Amino acid sequence: RVLFRSSTLQRRGVSPSKTEMTIVGIDISGSMSGWPWIYQGALISAFMAHRFSKQSYLKRIFVIIPFSDYLSHPIVINHEDDLYEFILNFREKIPHGGGGTHIMGFFQGAFKLMMSRKDDLAKSNILLFSDGMDHVNYDYLVAMRSKLPEVDFQVSFVGLGVGNRDLKRFAEESPSLGFGQGFYHFFSKDEILASLHSKGWPDVHHSAENNHHATIPVLPSNPSQSGTVHDVG
Repeated sequence: RVLFRSSTLQRRGVSPSKTEMTIVGIDISGSMSGWPWIYQGALISAFMAHRFSKQSYLKRIFVIIPFSDYLSHPIVINHEDDLYEFILNFREKIPHGGGGTHIMGFFQGAFKLMMSRKDDLAKSNILLFSDGMDHVNYDYLVAMRSKLPEVDFQVSFVGLGVGNRDLKRFAEESPSLGFGQGFYHFFSKDEILASLHSKGWPDVHHSAENNHHATIPVLPSNPSQSGTVHDVG
């Protein structure tokens, strides 16, 4: 899907020098070690490869924010070469950090980045992967959204093994909150292990560290093709 056709952008007065920023939250908390970490790497790689393959009238920037109960230094990907290098060296680029899960810390870091680029930002995609159940502060998100009135948003959240009711609700209510169409995908442990096994990942029940030399499995380029949307029960 073409995110913005040139004719639409011209009608809206959007300059081709404007930017589309995709901010990807990578959960590096202690509970993400092992198979959730492996699957997260595969999904993120598939998602970014899929987005790079699509035409866009806007300059694309991907910003990876690793988070647990703190934020790691963001990783910026501007070109396909950067993307391939990131995929090949995922675990070296994003070492497993440990600690807890502070989802609001990720959102605060994401909005700080967006505010720093607000003069040339036309579209922002927020993609968050986590197995955490941390609370989401809707009032804060709506207040920050109001500071970027000219930016189009899309939010996508992926639950890995554990669902998050707050993120699911945020995705469902995102149009009324000013964040465009929201998506929430939950992958159960059984689905993740079955997918990894089908791709030939060795000893998926062991930790990611025990599989340090194995490659990240190749998953479908659209993450929604490799799992089912579930209610958080």
